[in-house]
Amino acid sequence: MTRRKVYDPDVPLFMIASAIANGVKKRGGKLFRISVVRIAEHQYRIKYTCRARDARSTRPDFPGESPLPGQALPDEAEDHA
Repeated sequence: MTRRKVYDPDVPLFMIASAIANGVKKRGGKLFRISVVRIAEHQYRIKYTCRARDARSTRPDFPGESPLPGQALPDEAEDHA
């Protein structure tokens, strides 16, 4: 058993996992699995498996970002019809 220091706060590992899960959900991804392992005093190994948003989405993520090649934005498609 390792000796604990007085000033070493105990970080619950589930809080790290929940923060990562919230970040992935906020960006529109799906989180399948996450594991957090403490490997040293202030070092953690984090492994996760997720699926990003659908790559065929026609809406750009940020203003000024162009759509995928060969696809027009939905507003532009109506103008050409």
